[in-house]
Amino acid sequence: MDNKTGLWVVVEAMRRASKQNLRTSLYTVSTVAEEIGLRGAQTSCHGIDPQIGLAVDVTHATDCPTIEKKKEGDVDLGGGPVVYRGPNMNPLVVDRLEKVADANSIPYQLGALSRASPTDANALQVSRAGVAAGLVSIPNR
Repeated sequence: MDNKTGLWVVVEAMRRASKQNLRTSLYTVSTVAEEIGLRGAQTSCHGIDPQIGLAVDVTHATDCPTIEKKKEGDVDLGGGPVVYRGPNMNPLVVDRLEKVADANSIPYQLGALSRASPTDANALQVSRAGVAAGLVSIPNR
């Protein structure tokens, strides 16, 4: 469900964005090899050379007995996506995600990473001369 959930969310977001009168270019990629070195994100980012990049992934809902709230934070299934702050996330991108969600009454949860993200957000941030990266995760069980 991990990659299928993220891909569906991105495709739906692009479908909705295509109906807007945007004055920017949007790209979406479905990457491979995230779990073994973020390779797909590195090559995709190198080819596109974006200024801003959002990684979409899943995270664990913490209502399962095997997930520790003290370690993962309080993540509710159905509470909206998790917008992360951390070393790979650009604070301006995170602030913008929060403002857009607030302005459109979209529920979201905040998460924090104390180390480099094990997601494509990491590869985005360190690609080329650097990309302003954000991470949005869908709670999953």
